[in-house]
Amino acid sequence: PLLFWSVNEIGDKHGYRRILVAAFSIAAMLLSHTVLALGFIALFLAYVLYLSFNNPRKKVIVYSLVSVILGLLISSFFWLPAVWESRKIHSEILTQLAVYRTNFVPLVRLLYSRWGWGIVNSNNSLATHIGLPQLGVILTVLCGIIFRNSNFHSKKIYFFLASTALLLFFTTSYSSFLWDRISLLQLFIYPWRFLAIICFTAAILTSLLVSRFKHSKILAIALIAMTIIAGRNSLQFASYYTNNNSVYKNYQGTTDIAGEFLPRHANLNEIKLCYLTKCRFPKIEGLTEDEYNITSDKSNRLVFETHTDTYKKIVVNIFSFPCWKIYIDRLLTQNEIGYRGTMEFNLPRGNHLVEVKFSETPVWRLADMISLLTVITLLAVGFHTIIKPKDHFE
Repeated sequence: PLLFWSVNEIGDKHGYRRILVAAFSIAAMLLSHTVLALGFIALFLAYVLYLSFNNPRKKVIVYSLVSVILGLLISSFFWLPAVWESRKIHSEILTQLAVYRTNFVPLVRLLYSRWGWGIVNSNNSLATHIGLPQLGVILTVLCGIIFRNSNFHSKKIYFFLASTALLLFFTTSYSSFLWDRISLLQLFIYPWRFLAIICFTAAILTSLLVSRFKHSKILAIALIAMTIIAGRNSLQFASYYTNNNSVYKNYQGTTDIAGEFLPRHANLNEIKLCYLTKCRFPKIEGLTEDEYNITSDKSNRLVFETHTDTYKKIVVNIFSFPCWKIYIDRLLTQNEIGYRGTMEFNLPRGNHLVEVKFSETPVWRLADMISLLTVITLLAVGFHTIIKPKDHFE
């Protein structure tokens, strides 16, 4: 909502402060959910085109594009390393599996579905309905347009109704031929994710509908009450998942679908076999328990002391990736990729201090610098425009 409000203000005043609001809104969306942010940005750009056709000052497109670019620069510390490093992981698995084919929402479930949390289309399926109040607003607006009611004669209503219809189309299996051919759509993975954007477009339609009636406050209160009543089940847990702490402590799985976030050199067959047989690998291999002592074991740092009488080939069961570095006695050492895709290195005999450390790559540091410089520049210019009464962008 803040993003679309700011573009309306940009269209009216071309103010720097509105550009700033739009840029930080886009950055916040990218940081919260990258995939959904792509959908919202696409809707935002379509809305900008709509405004440009209805606004004699065509600069609205330029200022909106500037907002998008600034939003990308602000959040570059997050998305730039992810895009750059994606070629080093099995990211293509998601599109190869075509998960979207089993996650289309049937029309019946769009109208009503029980409050749940399970796999879509299962007995305890995630709730995928639009919502009765929202559905009522959409149908009311549609009927008003069909019967040519003057209250519904608005290009803005047409835009958001058409956007809602298109988004609904993408959630159903009728759009499967587009999902099969458009790789950008496949990035969404689950078609029901478009329901999040539909919630927004339905809210805009609701506000446009309410504003066109004489007793708008009464209608607004009635719709809010209906929404609370219809969504009362979401105020409580659908069910409880009871497990002992030991289950989670020994859990070997991850939040991925099929190892898509593992490095390309990872041995997927070995990992799947290990997962099925519930085997556990020690943190360090190649040394006996008497030859090493772990002094620090954190998610981003592993430190251990060693004492060996002979040369050793050591395996650290952490997947090798450019961000992981190995130091022996504080000196960077070369590590190799082992059979499973984990790190291996040569350890000379004697007493040594080994540190396996997670650190930023050059691309990460560049992205951090871009974000930092962008934020500092925007805040400096913003402070300058606040001090001076004249808006430089008007």
